[in-house]
Amino acid sequence: MITFDDLPPRSPILEINEEIEAIHGLMSMPLGYLKEHFDEFNNYVLFMGISYGDVAYVDITPENEGEFFKFADWLDDVYPKLGKPRLKGSNTFRFGYDSLIKEYPDLKR
Repeated sequence: MITFDDLPPRSPILEINEEIEAIHGLMSMPLGYLKEHFDEFNNYVLFMGISYGDVAYVDITPENEGEFFKFADWLDDVYPKLGKPRLKGSNTFRFGYDSLIKEYPDLKR
């Protein structure tokens, strides 16, 4: 089983591949483990949201944005299962390539 020790370490900015690795790790954790370690889980998710805000402008593409959309949907599902209110920040992970290009056309790849 993957634990928080197996996830990429928190640093000011994770690379896109580290964000995706963390997403896969978090989504593979059993609900019981997440419930027992909720504070650590919640803090890691909030940290990822901050990091994603920086990395999306550089590395989000149509090919990898789906990983983040799935993660946002999973967060919307898992927080209530943990007995917590829906995470308000889950929409952060729904900022995709089309939104980026609409806002900043010069970043089109």
